[in-house]
Amino acid sequence: MTFLTIPLPRNLRQRPKLEILQQISPENIVVLEGEGNYTKVVFNDGPHLIFSKTLNRMQAVLLPTLFIRISKSIVVNRQYIQYLSRIDKACVLTNGSRYSIARRRYRQVKGSYLIQNQ
Repeated sequence: MTFLTIPLPRNLRQRPKLEILQQISPENIVVLEGEGNYTKVVFNDGPHLIFSKTLNRMQAVLLPTLFIRISKSIVVNRQYIQYLSRIDKACVLTNGSRYSIARRRYRQVKGSYLIQNQ
Protein backbone atom coordinates (compact mmCIF):
# COMPACT_ATOMS: atom_id res chain seq x y z
CA MET A 1 0.00 0.00 0.00
CA THR A 2 1.38 3.38 -0.98
CA PHE A 3 0.30 6.64 0.58
CA LEU A 4 0.22 9.82 -1.47
CA THR A 5 0.98 13.09 0.23
CA ILE A 6 -1.00 16.26 -0.33
CA PRO A 7 0.46 19.70 0.43
CA LEU A 8 -0.71 20.90 3.84
CA PRO A 9 -0.94 24.35 5.38
CA ARG A 10 2.25 25.47 7.13
CA ASN A 11 0.89 24.76 10.60
CA LEU A 12 0.31 21.08 9.69
CA ARG A 13 3.53 20.39 7.75
CA GLN A 14 5.23 18.83 10.73
CA ARG A 15 4.10 15.36 11.70
CA PRO A 16 0.49 15.71 12.86
CA LYS A 17 -0.17 14.92 16.50
CA LEU A 18 -3.16 13.20 18.04
CA GLU A 19 -4.29 16.58 19.36
CA ILE A 20 -4.95 17.65 15.77
CA LEU A 21 -7.22 14.64 15.32
CA GLN A 22 -9.20 15.73 18.37
CA GLN A 23 -9.65 19.20 16.85
CA ILE A 24 -11.05 17.75 13.61
CA SER A 25 -14.76 17.03 13.55
CA PRO A 26 -15.16 13.21 13.54
CA GLU A 27 -18.02 13.54 11.06
CA ASN A 28 -15.48 14.67 8.44
CA ILE A 29 -13.39 11.51 8.77
CA VAL A 30 -14.40 8.78 6.31
CA VAL A 31 -11.86 6.05 6.95
CA LEU A 32 -8.64 5.28 8.82
CA GLU A 33 -6.19 2.98 7.05
CA GLY A 34 -3.41 1.48 9.13
CA GLU A 35 -0.06 0.20 7.94
CA GLY A 36 2.38 -0.74 10.66
CA ASN A 37 2.99 2.24 12.93
CA TYR A 38 1.34 4.71 10.55
CA THR A 39 -2.31 5.58 10.01
CA LYS A 40 -3.78 7.43 7.05
CA VAL A 41 -6.88 9.47 7.90
CA VAL A 42 -9.08 10.11 4.85
CA PHE A 43 -11.51 13.04 4.98
CA ASN A 44 -14.77 13.55 3.10
CA ASP A 45 -13.43 16.61 1.26
CA GLY A 46 -10.55 14.72 -0.35
CA PRO A 47 -7.22 15.36 1.40
CA HIS A 48 -5.78 13.09 4.05
CA LEU A 49 -3.24 13.15 6.88
CA ILE A 50 -0.74 10.50 7.85
CA PHE A 51 -0.10 10.02 11.57
CA SER A 52 2.83 8.13 13.04
CA LYS A 53 0.50 6.32 15.44
CA THR A 54 -0.94 2.82 15.30
CA LEU A 55 -4.52 2.26 14.29
CA ASN A 56 -5.36 1.14 17.85
CA ARG A 57 -4.16 4.45 19.31
CA MET A 58 -6.04 6.43 16.70
CA GLN A 59 -9.24 4.46 17.23
CA ALA A 60 -9.03 5.03 21.00
CA VAL A 61 -9.19 8.80 20.43
CA LEU A 62 -12.30 8.62 18.22
CA LEU A 63 -15.93 8.06 19.17
CA PRO A 64 -16.65 4.30 19.32
CA THR A 65 -20.31 4.88 18.41
CA LEU A 66 -19.33 6.58 15.16
CA PHE A 67 -16.53 4.29 13.93
CA ILE A 68 -16.32 0.55 13.41
CA ARG A 69 -13.31 -1.62 12.69
CA ILE A 70 -13.97 -3.83 9.68
CA SER A 71 -10.55 -5.46 9.39
CA LYS A 72 -7.10 -5.48 10.91
CA SER A 73 -6.10 -2.32 9.07
CA ILE A 74 -9.36 -0.47 8.34
CA VAL A 75 -11.71 1.59 10.55
CA VAL A 76 -14.67 3.24 8.83
CA ASN A 77 -17.11 5.95 9.81
CA ARG A 78 -20.57 4.34 9.99
CA GLN A 79 -22.17 7.43 8.45
CA TYR A 80 -20.32 6.87 5.18
CA ILE A 81 -21.27 3.21 4.68
CA GLN A 82 -23.45 3.05 1.58
CA TYR A 83 -24.07 -0.70 1.64
CA LEU A 84 -22.55 -4.05 2.56
CA SER A 85 -21.94 -6.62 -0.14
CA ARG A 86 -22.86 -10.13 1.01
CA ILE A 87 -21.30 -11.80 -2.00
CA ASP A 88 -17.71 -10.68 -1.48
CA LYS A 89 -18.09 -9.49 2.15
CA ALA A 90 -17.16 -5.91 1.37
CA CYS A 91 -18.12 -2.50 2.66
CA VAL A 92 -18.86 0.13 0.02
CA LEU A 93 -18.62 3.75 1.13
CA THR A 94 -20.45 6.79 -0.22
CA ASN A 95 -17.25 8.05 -1.87
CA GLY A 96 -17.04 4.84 -3.93
CA SER A 97 -14.27 3.19 -1.91
CA ARG A 98 -14.62 -0.54 -1.34
CA TYR A 99 -13.00 -2.34 1.60
CA SER A 100 -13.05 -6.04 2.41
CA ILE A 101 -14.56 -7.00 5.75
CA ALA A 102 -12.71 -9.61 7.80
CA ARG A 103 -14.58 -12.92 8.11
CA ARG A 104 -14.59 -12.69 11.90
CA ARG A 105 -15.94 -9.15 11.89
CA TYR A 106 -18.63 -9.46 9.22
CA ARG A 107 -21.45 -10.41 11.62
CA GLN A 108 -20.62 -7.51 13.96
CA VAL A 109 -20.36 -5.00 11.09
CA LYS A 110 -23.62 -6.23 9.55
CA GLY A 111 -25.45 -5.98 12.88
CA SER A 112 -24.11 -2.50 13.50
CA TYR A 113 -25.06 -1.39 9.99
CA LEU A 114 -28.61 -2.71 10.31
CA ILE A 115 -29.13 -1.06 13.70
CA GLN A 116 -27.88 2.26 12.35
CA ASN A 117 -30.20 2.16 9.33
CA GLN A 118 -33.43 1.39 11.19
